[in-house]
Amino acid sequence: MEIITEIDEHKKNDDDWLKIKDLMKIGDVSIDIKDYGIAIKKYTDVLDIDPKNLRALFNLGVIYATIGVNNKAIKYWRICSEINPQFLDLWFYFGTLYFRLERYSEAIQCFEEILKIDKKNSPAFFNLGNSYMNLYKYQKAIKYYEAAMSSDMFDFESYLNLTKCYERLGILESAIEILKEAADTFLNDKIFLDELGKIYIEMEDFQHAFECYETIIIAEPCNAQAEKKIKLLKSLIES
Repeated sequence: MEIITEIDEHKKNDDDWLKIKDLMKIGDVSIDIKDYGIAIKKYTDVLDIDPKNLRALFNLGVIYATIGVNNKAIKYWRICSEINPQFLDLWFYFGTLYFRLERYSEAIQCFEEILKIDKKNSPAFFNLGNSYMNLYKYQKAIKYYEAAMSSDMFDFESYLNLTKCYERLGILESAIEILKEAADTFLNDKIFLDELGKIYIEMEDFQHAFECYETIIIAEPCNAQAEKKIKLLKSLIES
């Protein structure tokens, strides 16, 4: 996680601005060298002077999330959200922490806040897809992965996760279409071709599976995994 390093410009005229600036600088350097105890002390000293200092609050949340004291990270980020609900990066960090804690409904709320600020935010769509997929709500996940891909046609992970949703719903034909599109978009990337091959094998369409792995071999002649699949598929086709 990254800290915020910009000084609050609107507070430059405050009497304590220079003191805050020095405390923040020491806090930032302490984070860089992973001396979190000193960083916490300096940022807390800033809050003693300026209780609504957004950067100190946010960075304290980052430190506590990094060291696994999640309740304190949540505490500081909640204060941040009350001070500036338009703070886009905050909602990403907040949502990511909730996702990591498997608190998916709360993660969804955070990523939805991002879309209120930026309606075409591809990472927010992607993270909403991930959250709904982990809640087994695959149709909703599909909606958000498709939105992510619409905002960013090179969203590699959205292609993969969209395919997983269709597979788990048992809609293999749709999974195949997505993987074909991904293979075209990413110039026959072996990950998509391998996934496509696996689905064809599951469907006992060995000829199409063989063609997938053959394409991988053309790009990577020494791909041992693809070579093994080709040998297996040849025997299945010939049997």
